[in-house]
Amino acid sequence: MDCVHWEVVAQKSGISGNDFLLALRDITVLVMWCVGGFGTFHAWLNSFIHFVMYIYYALSALGPRYQKYLWWKKYMTSMQIVSASVLFEYC
Repeated sequence: MDCVHWEVVAQKSGISGNDFLLALRDITVLVMWCVGGFGTFHAWLNSFIHFVMYIYYALSALGPRYQKYLWWKKYMTSMQIVSASVLFEYC
């Protein structure tokens, strides 16, 4: 479902570099899940990364008072890139 969401977003607004990496990682996870085998690892890693992303989104939606708790924003993109690299290497 996440892949479908990113396809709709990409069609409406264009794809940025970070969005492309996220969509590519999600598609890879989806393919590995359907093929079977080591799909559990991919699903776990993808779920963990999304959990962290949604925590960030929730905190940022709470307003300016919570900005001081979002110091780790710059590490989110690094986590996404590392997870994509791990997924591609693991394949």
